[in-house]
Amino acid sequence: MAAVSSPGRAMNTGEPSEPATEVAEPPAPAATAPAPPALSTPAPAPTAPAPTGPAASVPADKPGRDRIAVHLMWEAVLVVAVLAVSVPVYLTSPALFSGTALRTLLLQITPALLLATAFAVSLRVGAANLAIGVILGATGAGFAWFAADPARSPLEAGLLALGVAVAAGLLVGLVVVTLRAPGWAVSLAAGSALVVLTPVVVGSAPRPAPSADLVPSAWWLFGTAVAISVGLGMLALEPSIRAGVGQYRPDGDPAALRPGRVMVVVSLCVSCLVAGLAGVLSVLRSGFASAPDAASGVLGPAGGSLTLAAIAAVLLGGTSVHGRRGGVAGTVLAVLLLQMLDLLLRLRGTPGWAVSLIPAAGVLAGLVVSHVVERRGRPRAVAEPAAAGAVSEESPAWAEQLLRPGPQELVRRRGEVT
Repeated sequence: MAAVSSPGRAMNTGEPSEPATEVAEPPAPAATAPAPPALSTPAPAPTAPAPTGPAASVPADKPGRDRIAVHLMWEAVLVVAVLAVSVPVYLTSPALFSGTALRTLLLQITPALLLATAFAVSLRVGAANLAIGVILGATGAGFAWFAADPARSPLEAGLLALGVAVAAGLLVGLVVVTLRAPGWAVSLAAGSALVVLTPVVVGSAPRPAPSADLVPSAWWLFGTAVAISVGLGMLALEPSIRAGVGQYRPDGDPAALRPGRVMVVVSLCVSCLVAGLAGVLSVLRSGFASAPDAASGVLGPAGGSLTLAAIAAVLLGGTSVHGRRGGVAGTVLAVLLLQMLDLLLRLRGTPGWAVSLIPAAGVLAGLVVSHVVERRGRPRAVAEPAAAGAVSEESPAWAEQLLRPGPQELVRRRGEVT
């Protein structure tokens, strides 16, 4: 009987043994990892819902159709505010709202409305014109200087003065788009230069100018100023024009080359033209003109206060401080509100320093309005299909909790790793 020995061991039977024959055992099967327990197929991870509300907005470099409803609602609020301030004024002095007193009040409001419209035109394109107050004074002084020549009619003198104002706007616009500089910086320098140059050309002494009795035409002049302001606001609602207005709004690098340069130049020319109209109207009403000097220039009591009041009216009217976005009649309503508030405080004997704070308070309130306009006036975004499991920065916290892997998913991932 043959002895079968396993590797490393032999059997001794006492009999002569035959050569041991080793029979190789089959190799043991290779160790394998235990199969993971059967798991049910995990449900696909839910995708984060598309953000809604202010977060659902298109990028600034792809301007769409802004939501004009926020401007209309704010203008409705301004209507209520104007009525709320006008009623106490009427109860205090009813004579102001009838006859010659009312027409005189309208003549006082009309230049302020034109000046605010001039600033609104420049701000809408993102090139704020801070020289409007000096343009008003310089154009009025130029009108009186041109009219001093007996060979010229008052109409010719006015057209020449307005032509100089438009040329100043053209120069400011070309510098802005060529150097890619902020409009406020270029216009501030231009206004300072006009303060120095205007007295050199026309003289610093007050000069008599053509005058006219504008009281009978007060309603017509005020209605024209309202039509200019509202008409420009409605013109900016036209899609192609609104797209052009918003092109120069800074996005990203403010020093980069931006489209909409022609719109900037045209808007600054219109801005200076409307400010010049306010200057000519003021001189016709008073009958004399004086050049702006260093004490009443860009930031002084006269030019500075006029400019600051115009800025307050425009921002309070709903025009964004960043440009592009704005309503239709907000500037008109804000001018009326500020004028009525100024009149009410004066009728009640408020100290002059408190009345002088109205423009500054109006600017601060306008910045709040501008913040709301930017958040609520953006165009709605077109929802794009999001990748599975993607969480955007605007996604709520509960979406991140839903997308966090559960226990079964973690077991499956460990099995793949091992």
